[in-house]
Amino acid sequence: MKRIVSVLTLVALLMLCLPLRLEAKETADIFVMEGRTTCINEDWEFQKDGAASELVTLPHDYSISEPFNTDYEAESGFLPGGKAVYRKQLIFPESFADSRIVLSCGGVYMNAEVAVNGRKLGTHPYGYTSFAFDLTRDLVCDGKTVNTIEVSVDHELPSSRWYSGSGIYRDVNLIVTADQYVAEDGIQIKTKGGLTQISAVIGNDSDQSASLRIVHAIMDENGREVAETEKQIQVKPESTAVFELKTEVKNPTLWSCEHPVQYTCHTEVLAEDGTVLDETDTRYGYRTTRFDPDTGFYLNGKPVKLKGVCLHHDQGALGAAAYPAAIDRQLDLLQKMGINAIRTAHNPADAYLLEQCSRRGILVVEEAFDTWTNAKNHNDYDYSSIFAEPISADNEILGGEAGMSWAQYDIQQMVKDSMNEPCVILYSIGNEILGNIGGDVSAYPELAEQLCGWVNEFHTDKPVTIADNMTLKQDSVQLAMDEAVVSAGGVVGLNYATPESMDDMHEAWPEWPLFGSETVSTYGSRGEYRAKGIDQKTYQVSEYDTECVEWGNTARQSWLDTIQRDYIAGEFVWTGFDYLGEPEPWNGLEPGSVTNGEPIPHSSYFGILDTAGLPKDSYYFYQSQWRDDMTVLHILPDWNRKNLRKNLFGFVVVNVYTNAPVVELFLNGKSLGKKTAELHTTDLGYTYQTYGGSLSANWQVWWRAGELEAVAYDAEGNRIESTSGRSIVRTSGAPSGLTMETNREELNADGTDLAYVTISLTDSSGNIASDADQNVTVTVEGDGKLLALDNGNAADPTGYQEGTETERNRNTFHGKLVAIVQSTKKEGQIRITASAEGITDAKTVVHTAVRKSARTGGTNE
Repeated sequence: MKRIVSVLTLVALLMLCLPLRLEAKETADIFVMEGRTTCINEDWEFQKDGAASELVTLPHDYSISEPFNTDYEAESGFLPGGKAVYRKQLIFPESFADSRIVLSCGGVYMNAEVAVNGRKLGTHPYGYTSFAFDLTRDLVCDGKTVNTIEVSVDHELPSSRWYSGSGIYRDVNLIVTADQYVAEDGIQIKTKGGLTQISAVIGNDSDQSASLRIVHAIMDENGREVAETEKQIQVKPESTAVFELKTEVKNPTLWSCEHPVQYTCHTEVLAEDGTVLDETDTRYGYRTTRFDPDTGFYLNGKPVKLKGVCLHHDQGALGAAAYPAAIDRQLDLLQKMGINAIRTAHNPADAYLLEQCSRRGILVVEEAFDTWTNAKNHNDYDYSSIFAEPISADNEILGGEAGMSWAQYDIQQMVKDSMNEPCVILYSIGNEILGNIGGDVSAYPELAEQLCGWVNEFHTDKPVTIADNMTLKQDSVQLAMDEAVVSAGGVVGLNYATPESMDDMHEAWPEWPLFGSETVSTYGSRGEYRAKGIDQKTYQVSEYDTECVEWGNTARQSWLDTIQRDYIAGEFVWTGFDYLGEPEPWNGLEPGSVTNGEPIPHSSYFGILDTAGLPKDSYYFYQSQWRDDMTVLHILPDWNRKNLRKNLFGFVVVNVYTNAPVVELFLNGKSLGKKTAELHTTDLGYTYQTYGGSLSANWQVWWRAGELEAVAYDAEGNRIESTSGRSIVRTSGAPSGLTMETNREELNADGTDLAYVTISLTDSSGNIASDADQNVTVTVEGDGKLLALDNGNAADPTGYQEGTETERNRNTFHGKLVAIVQSTKKEGQIRITASAEGITDAKTVVHTAVRKSARTGGTNE
């Protein structure tokens, strides 16, 4: 297809030649377009609760920098909400006078109100869906006038069952087009084999009817054009219209978890003279999905067991701020563990997470709400306060109509934002909707039917689902809601179902596809082995996979229940990472301490990794079950006497998480015996193995100082040398030094990129001194700043961001601590030093260089 230079490209080139007005530059930035979509995250004036203003760069969470305080609830992490205002000042050159300019916000928690140059455009109350406003009529584009975009935030507590964060915590973009354009979220692509149907919403903001040509070109993963279709269209003045075109891609490469191949649809809107008025790219994939009530989930016709985790949106010490590098690190760690799926519990995800899941081959269940019309846990300001509220007639929010409920707007916005993402396989209309609420729920089955209908209006290949936590109670209202989901072509998700209740439901409703939408909920503190279960004095929980909520199960038992049942499509473990708030078993639903008067604990114990992203032992359990391309061999506990608990006979329980055919345990070189795996295969062909009936190999060991080692052998008795996990644990000596390990050696000098530096307390032989925690001071010099420190200890009252951007300090927890370092816009080096009293310092360097940012915009993604 002949490529015509876009008018927008010419505008961008002309702007680079415009002279700067120095007097204006002191108060505002000259807007420089970086493509159709330009990220404007930098230099927002921020003011909270009437205090002095400061300049901040988005994403920004204004709650996480506050100290933990018992004036607030444990459920929301002992952190405040409050009111705040963000202001962005921009000067638009005259060349933009005839452009359409739209403000697009990825997420603002919560009750956002948008105004431009003093005029209120509208509101968006939900904190987790994107929204947009057309700024065109209110902007002055003369090259000298300062335009002010203002976003007000009102986060009134209590609003959530977990820590939500506050503020503009996702990206903000400006979308610039001509008067004739592709609408936001205006491209939808449906596929059947190679047949590709493209639906385009085309707008015309002029007062004249527009005669246009729309062209779609399909590019493969290498950028080669493989198909094209076009059409002459007419769009009435000041209106939008939908146009559908079809084309054929021969033998498309299918998107899968192993080979997540994506195609790109390049769309152009052209004037009669051939001028390109607007153009946009949309990623998508060719693949088929199916849920079978007897045999589970199928991707491209092949059975796939869902090996998933539930994931809250917070990033630990960074709060809700959606940094791409933080999301990448989470996904790196989870994929290394072996997941193939994520459930975005309990709200729509950041666009970057979905983009990366599609790129990486991670399946996604995207969830809309945690509640409908009735508040949970007496959280008067949660979504129930707006679910049924209509959008007002004076609200100019794009995609919203006067009288439309916010529930309809938000669930449909979730769909529009991700309908082309090949990673998304299910849309959840709600989580545990009947749990922790009061009031009349007789209308809930009808609401379920309505929500399913709103999702299915888009006719995507992504069925609806619901997370049902009432299987043990056989609640008639919940069953009616489930029936509404199935009748709409959906799948029923089971939260914390027992093996008996799963079997009973499958027998009673054999036509219902089922999966474990939320499972396990086991407690654990990283590196904690001394505690006898739940320790009410230290507020720590044993890592032995023995403690869980009364309605949940252990990790081992839950996976065994799932893998043994072919009709259960898979499980989503609660949770991938510890998250802020909801610190069961010490949760509190009212302001005030629930422990010893301090604001602790302030984060959950459910994660497979802690808030710092450090793996707990369960990480290697899941890796042993979910990775068949490596041999896992991981010992727990460690071998420091102070950290251990002996039974009455002086023995210590030793678990080895492994998938090796044979495992042998040695103490100080002496064999303690072998464990041989028994292989099991389900009717559908899924395999798992047990050691004496357990998914782990277990010993009782009489403790002696020294070295405990696990050795793996293949079925022929040959030693397996390459393994993942901690195959040797040693009794450590007194701490004498620190070590540093960074997840990245070079950062993008874009002012937002992150490196995570793990700092470990070690003895003279390099063993982790997990029984001798110390306060560590971390300093940063050069071309970077220190954002936060985290040790993963839910019972540490130290604020994550106490200190300065060059120096902070915090105790290690079981010998470890993580520093989060951010680049500046200057190329060079970030020099990081960790020091502790009486301990040898550790130093490392992270380099920074200018390269393409993770946030590029410019597409319909």
